[in-house]
Amino acid sequence: MQRQLAVIFIVLVLGLAVGHNWSQGAILGINYGPYRLPGQSPGYDIPDSQFIGDLRRIAQKVRYIKTYGCDPVLAKIVPLIKSNNINLKVAVGIYESQDRAGTQAQINAAIALAQNSQYAGIINMVVVGNECIDGNTNWYSGKSPVPL
Repeated sequence: MQRQLAVIFIVLVLGLAVGHNWSQGAILGINYGPYRLPGQSPGYDIPDSQFIGDLRRIAQKVRYIKTYGCDPVLAKIVPLIKSNNINLKVAVGIYESQDRAGTQAQINAAIALAQNSQYAGIINMVVVGNECIDGNTNWYSGKSPVPL
């Protein structure tokens, strides 16, 4: 139930934030993680060709993606969308964890992407810590956030 509420909340916020016309009946966007092949997991260096293929297929169905983080692998998504002229907007996610240095590195990377003027038409928001809604990863208190 907590996860469903979080997903509904994120979709509503994205819809309101970008002025989506819900009468169109289309899915506004999806969360995107590239780790779909055997042996791939966070930290695995995904080939650019896999990203490009995924993003082109996704762009046929939706207009927006949200990334799960902004580590060095996922930070390649926005530049690849730009350089390959893929029609997607991105909500750059920052994965908040108990690893303060890792979280800060993701914050710094997301800020650098968002402030880069060549990506102004691609990045529409930065989302921090949304994975903490139903996990025990909130490094500020060491506890999960209050249930919805």
